[in-house]
Amino acid sequence: MRRYIHLSLLAIWIFAMACNSSSDEVVQSDQFVRVKTARATVQLSVYDDGIIRTQVFEGEEPEARWNPAVIAEPMAIRQFSVKDRRREVVLKTGKMKVTVNKETAQISYYNAEGDLLTQTAADGGFSIEQDEDGGVSQQFLVSEGEHIYGVGQYVNGLPYVNGTGCTLEQTNMEDAGHVIMSDREYGMFWNNPSGGQFEAFGNHELLSDKYVKTEDGQAGFQALYYPDDSNVKTEHLGNMLKTKITKTIDVSAENSEVDVMQSDFDAIARGKDKELNKVEKGITLLYKGSLKTPDRTGWYYFNIGNSGRGVRFVVDGERIVERRIHHSYSWNCGRKWLEANTEYPFELYYSHGFEDISLQLYWDPNADIYKQYTWKSKRWRTVDYFVFADSDYNGIMNKLYTTTGKPSILPKWSMGYIHCQALPFWIRRVDGFKREGFLSLAKYYRENQIPCDMLVQDFQWWTAMGSHIFRPDCYPDFKSRLREVHNANFKLMISIWPLYQDFQGSGYEGELTEADLKNKEELTDKGLMLADSWVNYVKEEAREVAWRQIEESLYNDEIKVDAFWLDADEGGAKDPNYGDAYPLLNKMSFYEGARAAYPNTRTFLLGRSMYPGSQRYDMAMWSGDVGNDFWTLERQVSAGLSASICGVPYWTTDVGGFGGGFARDTDYANGKDDASDPVFREVVARWFQYGMFCPIFRLHRADNNAAPWFYGDEVEEILANTIRFRYRLMPYVYSMTKRTREEGYNPMRPLFMDFGNDENIHEITQQFMYGNAFLVCPVTKGLYNPYHPDENIREELKKTALQYWELYLPAGTDWYDFKTGKKLEGGQTISAPAPLDWMPLYVKAGSIVPMGKVIQNTTSERQSELELRIYPGKDADFVLYDDDGVSYDYEKDAYTEIAIHWDDAKQELTIGDRKGSYNTMLKEIVFKPLVVSEGIGVGSLTEYNDGDKLVYKGEALVWKKD
Repeated sequence: MRRYIHLSLLAIWIFAMACNSSSDEVVQSDQFVRVKTARATVQLSVYDDGIIRTQVFEGEEPEARWNPAVIAEPMAIRQFSVKDRRREVVLKTGKMKVTVNKETAQISYYNAEGDLLTQTAADGGFSIEQDEDGGVSQQFLVSEGEHIYGVGQYVNGLPYVNGTGCTLEQTNMEDAGHVIMSDREYGMFWNNPSGGQFEAFGNHELLSDKYVKTEDGQAGFQALYYPDDSNVKTEHLGNMLKTKITKTIDVSAENSEVDVMQSDFDAIARGKDKELNKVEKGITLLYKGSLKTPDRTGWYYFNIGNSGRGVRFVVDGERIVERRIHHSYSWNCGRKWLEANTEYPFELYYSHGFEDISLQLYWDPNADIYKQYTWKSKRWRTVDYFVFADSDYNGIMNKLYTTTGKPSILPKWSMGYIHCQALPFWIRRVDGFKREGFLSLAKYYRENQIPCDMLVQDFQWWTAMGSHIFRPDCYPDFKSRLREVHNANFKLMISIWPLYQDFQGSGYEGELTEADLKNKEELTDKGLMLADSWVNYVKEEAREVAWRQIEESLYNDEIKVDAFWLDADEGGAKDPNYGDAYPLLNKMSFYEGARAAYPNTRTFLLGRSMYPGSQRYDMAMWSGDVGNDFWTLERQVSAGLSASICGVPYWTTDVGGFGGGFARDTDYANGKDDASDPVFREVVARWFQYGMFCPIFRLHRADNNAAPWFYGDEVEEILANTIRFRYRLMPYVYSMTKRTREEGYNPMRPLFMDFGNDENIHEITQQFMYGNAFLVCPVTKGLYNPYHPDENIREELKKTALQYWELYLPAGTDWYDFKTGKKLEGGQTISAPAPLDWMPLYVKAGSIVPMGKVIQNTTSERQSELELRIYPGKDADFVLYDDDGVSYDYEKDAYTEIAIHWDDAKQELTIGDRKGSYNTMLKEIVFKPLVVSEGIGVGSLTEYNDGDKLVYKGEALVWKKD
């Protein structure tokens, strides 16, 4: 018996040793563990308990390359558990576990509780190309019901990326963020700066003749062909199209869809500029017929590839996919809920492609979207990505920031209202913006008490692009203009492109001199350009030279603008290995140069593209040259949320739309596309209401009919009051910056980040949280001005119509209507009043919202008296943060924080001791606590002065509701 026990123990010991024995296939250094599987080598590095970097490669070492996004360093592997078992290697940290299958190279990621987060395909799921350019891909499996968010800023308007495809390329209006977040509480950064694709198609197949019939009942597709033979606009009757043969577009014999499909301002798309467009003849195709569904009711996903200049896909009268302004080839994705075994009419329009085209319409008849997603990159030979895990989504975002850099706290003035001034496009040519016009703009804001912090000068202010010399015909003394702008307490931002040209800027007729061309010549002579015109920011010398040229002209003791608009920072020509990182490198050049020139003066960089790491460079992003109709506005809401997930905490859109909407579609605008049009005024009013709850609040249009007073007295008052509301909320807005930097708490928040347990929120794209308190519900369809051709009838309808907007109140909390104070239970869909002057807005029970007085700018005025609106029903906390708003002293802990707590059971408010200090801090603040209820503590501009006023001097105060 004893011998049997001894033998058994020996056998167990031998088996255990075999399971945990080290092998030649596993190499462990101080900073990584490397597993040589039968298929490839897998290298794991730990950057934090919840940050693990994975590299997959062939050979002995991963390829050596610069990683401009990554600033963190790996931790010592010995601090974590690594076990070499017979079939797998297991790495375990305090928050994650990773297993690598030695045979298949399948990699699985788990949280601290052992729940599966994600895993690669069973066969490893990777590919590594060995040709000259290389190229890698990695497939991951999707859990049943898992939703994937992010990837970049895309305008398909869908709530998540399951079932879609996204091109990994930086363009004018769609951008590759290389980051996803899953509602299984993990995030991922695809660390490959070359272009590629993200695919999550599911059972993705070409829509075949099996499911499609022509209008006359024949199987398959039949295309009608329209040559580019007409530039005649569709005739309008009042504010309506005269004829509409289909439900969505005029296809009468007198008018070509080539006109109707295209944006109004995009002359190249219309084929007018043959030299630039390189298209001898544009074409438009129209497919009409019916689509029959198989034996399944539910969501059907459609994806259109190679979509050319314009594409529209309509099913049963509803637009599913549409692209109006085209800047590169990309997937265009959409979906529709369809009944089983049912025929639906469809229309597919394709406009301004080349004669040799391949229009591809895919669909997923099984809605098989919970299977996989795949990252693909065109370059390099090492699969490289980070996986982040934490207990909540703020922690996951903070892991991304730990890896790629903490977000800057932007200047306070950048978070006020920004008037972005384009140059006039009179008679379709740029004449420049005269001094008296610019100053009259500033004067109107101040005289009419419409708050504004910054004016922005758009492009074509130069003699030649890249000269950084102001046109003498419009700017004979820019230093004087800058001084006048500053004297009116405005900051000034100026547009800078990474593009250098050797010809006059548009509208400038002066002779170019040697001084106008020397910047381009210097960069060219030193080999620092791409395609002869674009700065090659991959090269350190290019970044240094390009900044020095900026500094000599625009950022010195003689002329020092306050901020830089980095237009076209996606780059026109890019290094193929680092193409998607171009916007990061552009911002790196400006930030490092500006910081070296004035080490304690915050700058502000506004670009239109993203890449992880950009957030550490005093950066905000705007969404590009978007259209100006309701269709575009609706898709901007989801695009902004996606950008936030990708690590862009400070995002904005061209409020009111830049230009080029589908002006001839009466569903979205009435055809005039100008400031006097009542339907367009409605678009602008709704865009303002949404825009004030974007992290950056910025107006911009392609022409100068942009300021609030261009839209008539009624709309001017709506826009002005919206801007004033933003300034009242400045203490709330600015306080979030500290949480964003330190906790990963981005201000613009998709609902899954705060209400992930509510299954009803996953399909919502048009609502979001702004900070902890506000549920923002943008109105993204026309409600106010009925589209009637008779103006008198339209005015009568406007007076009598009741406008409501359907929205969902997430479960798990009560909500207060911000306008009325009415308390509503969460977990229900409601129809909320939405008159033109109000967007439905709700505040979560258990919130504290500080609101200051309306100020005209943050430079010359302080908010020393604050309402504290308390929304009862739960305990509430708010930390009021402040600093000097202009320097980097916050990096040295020169700031103040005041913790404010509401005890709901005791009906008691505690304002804690002030922590910290800075040179210009307010010595006293007057707090006016107010417990919100129906009719009390409501509205955006009403100030409440009848209650208690607490004079706060830095020591704790306690206030109890009567």
